[in-house]
Amino acid sequence: FAGRLGEFDSILAEHFLRAEDWERATHYLLRAAEGAAHLYALAEARSHYARALDALARLPDDPQERAAGHRRRAEMLIHLVSVSFVADSPEQNLARMAEAESLLTADPALAAENAVLLARVHYWMGRCHYYSNRPLQAIQYYRQVLAVAEQTGDPELLAIPSATMGRALMGQGRFPQARALLAQALDPLERVGNLPEWVLTQAYFGGALAALGEVQAGLEAGQRALERARASHNLTGESASQIILGFSYFHGGDYAAMLQAARAAVQVAEQSGDRLYLYFGHGFCAWAQTHLGRARDAIASMNRCDEVGRSMGGRLLIGDWIAAIKAEIARGAGLPVQAAALAERAVAVAREAGGLFAEGMAQHTWALALAALDPPRLDEAEIHLAAGLQALETGQSRPLIARLHATWAALARARGDLPEPREFFVPPA
Repeated sequence: FAGRLGEFDSILAEHFLRAEDWERATHYLLRAAEGAAHLYALAEARSHYARALDALARLPDDPQERAAGHRRRAEMLIHLVSVSFVADSPEQNLARMAEAESLLTADPALAAENAVLLARVHYWMGRCHYYSNRPLQAIQYYRQVLAVAEQTGDPELLAIPSATMGRALMGQGRFPQARALLAQALDPLERVGNLPEWVLTQAYFGGALAALGEVQAGLEAGQRALERARASHNLTGESASQIILGFSYFHGGDYAAMLQAARAAVQVAEQSGDRLYLYFGHGFCAWAQTHLGRARDAIASMNRCDEVGRSMGGRLLIGDWIAAIKAEIARGAGLPVQAAALAERAVAVAREAGGLFAEGMAQHTWALALAALDPPRLDEAEIHLAAGLQALETGQSRPLIARLHATWAALARARGDLPEPREFFVPPA
């Protein structure tokens, strides 16, 4: 097994590095990186790709080979980002892709030759924006990639943007559109053998189903993703699957199972060094703990989430969800004034990101916080419930819609009024 991780190639690379034979050092470092990446040993792959880039930079400049050298470095930067996207900050990876983009567009005469490779750069730029909680910018890049894919007929380029657009739309809480895009990407990803993307897409597909009220089907889809990730020793995929399973458990109201899944995601992310999923995992632990009435534990988990988030630049995917969860934690801790202020901030963050789901959660918490004041501000609470329902109904987040309706009915009873006739959604058992 040791040899399969690329140790022999890395030993040869070390030999050539010491001899300052940069060409052969680059060759063997790339082989070592590819071997490690194939086995999902991503920390080793990151190290080998970084060292290969350094060795490549030491080669003498040959004007006749400059275009080929630019293309070679761009390819290596893409490979480095592909194994670093959940370990390094989105801004760091964006800078790498900006360099690759500059290299590939340096000679306009080679634009057609470099079109597919440039599309892959734009795909990763979109994904970095997605991880920075800028879904609108991400989707713009994915659409550029799809345009190239349609021109070239590249099956993988056609499938991956659909999957990633689906994930971006799910983060916004646009669940019907997310489900459609994720579903159409699954078979093509399977056919081209892109298992890591298939696992992520399958996990998110399950989450979209759960958010649309098909909780059991969503859990089953998530379990299939988790099983494939474990069978292939894909720790990144395992963390992601556990996170989305936690999201599905949330929609089924099983907060104990949600907490268990989030803790499993944290444990795996600590092994793999995937800081993004460590951030998600601690945030989801806090979310589950506050629904279980464990406010002190929720605060501690959220503090860890914030610490990881700061280490990655501060602005990350589902930042609007995290902001909404913080408001829920404050309300669960019996701090309605603080909860209302945090919910107001979360609504602003969600609207900037186009986040319907996060806005719905935050408006719900805002309403509950206002109702808990002394004296309660029930008229204002109903205004926020109406805004929350509008956001959630746009994205069809059906279990959460049902909870807001139940809250509205409770407020109406507290006022001595009958609730307005509404169509209540009851999630399937």
